[in-house]
Amino acid sequence: MARSSIPRLAVPWSAALAAPGARPNSAYSGRIVNLARGTVKLFFPSKGYGIITPHEGGKDVFVHLKDVERSGLTGLRQDQVVEFERETDKRSGNISAIRLKPA
Repeated sequence: MARSSIPRLAVPWSAALAAPGARPNSAYSGRIVNLARGTVKLFFPSKGYGIITPHEGGKDVFVHLKDVERSGLTGLRQDQVVEFERETDKRSGNISAIRLKPA
């Protein structure tokens, strides 16, 4: 019986299919995350939200104070550079930033 000529991957198939630049995030059960980088355009702690402008372009991303606090940050300041994941609301389709960290 002939051996298959399909090469074996040295990494799990899920990592091989990830977007370029994506890296595994061990805190979230090994799933592949593609962190975006952006600059805080506005942040209103009293209102509980802010806006991040992604460096790669595109629409501005909403960030809620609860997601900032869940990330272990006390707040954001204007012109601060952060890394974040994007999450799309299933009902509205709006994009928000989650799991933020200073860049």
